Amino acid sequence: MSCRNDTVCSPGQKCCTRGCCARCTPAQPAKPGVCPRKRARSSAATCSNRCADDRDCPGNRKCCFSGCGLACARPDTGGHDAAAKPGMCPVVLRGSLGPCLELCDTDSDCTGPAKCCTTGCGHVCKPPIEVRPGLCPPMTDDDPVAECLLLCLQDKDCPPSQKCCLRGCGRACVPPLRGRTRSASHLLGPSSPEHGAGLASVAAPAWRGSGEAGGHQGGAP
Repeated sequence: MSCRNDTVCSPGQKCCTRGCCARCTPAQPAKPGVCPRKRARSSAATCSNRCADDRDCPGNRKCCFSGCGLACARPDTGGHDAAAKPGMCPVVLRGSLGPCLELCDTDSDCTGPAKCCTTGCGHVCKPPIEVRPGLCPPMTDDDPVAECLLLCLQDKDCPPSQKCCLRGCGRACVPPLRGRTRSASHLLGPSSPEHGAGLASVAAPAWRGSGEAGGHQGGAP
């Protein structure tokens, strides 16, 4: 029978376009699993669909909302990703947009030591950044109040004996406390595009000079 939407079709059927008209046809079963939840991205990028339904996706992947259109993704298992590789992804500054591509879902999609990292508008495989041993010291009342400047983004921006640590609303190179390294989020701060509000500007690493700052801004690979 002809139709305009699924509500007029019998159970187990969907209203599908066939040629120049729409008819109720037996529904194809969706692949098992639940799509991972994604927050809608607020960007000027055009959201295109890379799939229409699960049949367009290889293997066990499902056609899911990616945050900006539909894309094939692995179903959510409801647990921690056991395939997560060591290391941490490069920092992405608020407002920085890299390629709006979904080229990976988890670290296991990436070859070698590369990790699946956000670009601010998608996810691509990137080599993990260096995390030096030691802990970032807490700020004290004696610490001078610094402007909201990023004097570094990762440990390798600092002299060999220092780490890149959160300082108020910015980051700076400081001597670490010796001890067991904590999680990357504690050492370098959040790397998701939703974080980083209040960072007024980006300065070059003080020990390198202004000529090297450009290579560490943004989320593009």
